[in-house]
Formats: sequence, C-alpha cells, structure tokens
Amino acid sequence: MTTAVETPGRVASEPVPGSGPARRSRLKWVALGGVAVVAAVATMALLRTADLPQDWSGKAAFCRTAQQFAIGNLGHGDEDPIALLKQLRQDAPPDLRSDVDKLIAAASQPPGGGEDPAKGASQRVGTFVETRCGVNLPGIVI
Repeated sequence: MTTAVETPGRVASEPVPGSGPARRSRLKWVALGGVAVVAAVATMALLRTADLPQDWSGKAAFCRTAQQFAIGNLGHGDEDPIALLKQLRQDAPPDLRSDVDKLIAAASQPPGGGEDPAKGASQRVGTFVETRCGVNLPGIVI
C-alpha cells in the first residue's frame, strides 16, 4: 500500500509503515486463528451437554421458564430468580437437576467470596438451555 497524499519527509510512492503483503498475511492468520478458537469453544460447549436428551416430557414448561433468563428479559419481571430456578429444576431432565441445584445454592448465597463454585454448572445449564430451547442467555457462548 502506498500513500496517496504527500506528507513532509515522505515521497508519495513510499510504502506506509506496517502495511503491505506481510501485514495482510498476519491479519489473515489472526482471523483464521480466531475462527478456530470460536469453533473449538462451540464444540466443547456442545460436548458438555451431549449426554442430555433433546426432548423430554417437561421441555415446553422448562423452555418457557428458561425464557425468563433470556437477554432482554432480565430484570423485567416480578419473579424471584431463585423461584424461577426451582421451577426450571422441576421441569429439567433428571440428569440436569443436580446442576440446577448448584445454581440454586449459589444464588442463595450472598454475592462475592471469590471463585464461583457453580461456574461449571452454569455453563452446562446455560449451554443446554441455548441448544435445546433456543434461548439466548447472557454469558453463554456456544
């Protein structure tokens, strides 16, 4: 890439520092690396819930409750988050209930205190909700 405008101390045909084929090649590899990382994260997220069912008897009620946690719905209802989690647990497939129990326990604790003990459960439940119900939750990347 060359400059189109003459500037003091530079001739119009001199290349702009940091441009050219080498820079474009680096940018291409950075972009490809970013795509690979996103694909790996999405694959890992889907593997976290691969053992859980696609369909179960309480799916409709589960997904209706999960919708309350969606981006754009948070803070707009009068529902208690712990009550919503308990309802979510009731309608969840049996293999997911222990993870929802961890979320209920964490939500019942005062904020702060370092490492979130329910982080793994949060990712697993969140990924499950996004992939099975199509609900977009904050902080969940699939």
